[in-house]
Amino acid sequence: MTSGVDVNDLLERAFSSYVKACLRHAQKDYFEKLMRDSAYVVPLDAVTFEIDINFLNSSPQHTAA
Repeated sequence: MTSGVDVNDLLERAFSSYVKACLRHAQKDYFEKLMRDSAYVVPLDAVTFEIDINFLNSSPQHTAA
């Protein structure tokens, strides 16, 4: 028959395995979300460049008289 120490050891191993599996799934989910969200992210330089271009195109043209 198994002793209390063996049961505790088995329980500890089972819990440790469960925690490792949960962490693997959480890591996978995190990186999947990160990759999905990065498709919607635009670098700040591109936004600034587009704003500058739009501003210049919408400015009234000053001509010398």
